[in-house]
Amino acid sequence: MNAPPVRLAIHTTRIILVGDSTVAPQTGWGGLFCGLHVKEDVACLNLARGGRSTRTYQTDGLWSLVKDELKVPGYQANFVLIQMGHNDKSLDPIIGTELKKEFPGNLRLFVEEARTLGATPILLTPLATRHFKSYRINNTLLPWAEQVEKIGEELNVPILNLNKQSAALFQRLGATGSAAFSAVAPTESERKAAEDGTTLAPRLPKSTPITAETPVDDPRRKFTQDYTHLNAAGAEAVSALVASGLAVASPELRSHLVP
Repeated sequence: MNAPPVRLAIHTTRIILVGDSTVAPQTGWGGLFCGLHVKEDVACLNLARGGRSTRTYQTDGLWSLVKDELKVPGYQANFVLIQMGHNDKSLDPIIGTELKKEFPGNLRLFVEEARTLGATPILLTPLATRHFKSYRINNTLLPWAEQVEKIGEELNVPILNLNKQSAALFQRLGATGSAAFSAVAPTESERKAAEDGTTLAPRLPKSTPITAETPVDDPRRKFTQDYTHLNAAGAEAVSALVASGLAVASPELRSHLVP
């Protein structure tokens, strides 16, 4: 009687994405990272959500969800990619965090709790925005990126400096070229400003938000760009940066990625 065939064990690595809208599906790079840049032995779970800071990611229960996921058995290894900063920079007292104490303190908590649950945390500095001033990237997120690097060095965590890499990419493309990554095509005013090397910022009073019923000639519709979120082309370009950067920052992940 022939012996039954030996079935090989399936080993699956899991990557969990933690972040804000610049990582989340549809508005960030995370969807195409999971779709294009991981191999079939990887389960890629995008738990990034728009509007969250390191504080509200906790208070809204999202970090608890990450920890619950890490308790699910059966994975050969778990990696938690953490990219925060855009909303921590907010002036909203509920959302924004203090740069030098609260923000790094929250990152430290994420790292330590992920490690306690057996996962490998990896820190990413925040994606650069596509704001330009006199033909140069106006990198207002640099102080937040520096805090991420400090925590990574302090806790010996792999760091992917996405802020630096994405800023370099956008700088190469210039203000007009990088506008191709925006979800909404620039208006004539925005296009002209980009050609002159300095992007325009939206001026939309919070007390009078734009809705679907707002007339197309309403002056508040003059500026449509946020220079932050990504369309499919932008997500594809940035997710490729993330994949290639991770292959260097975390050699353990290299064989699981498609750069």
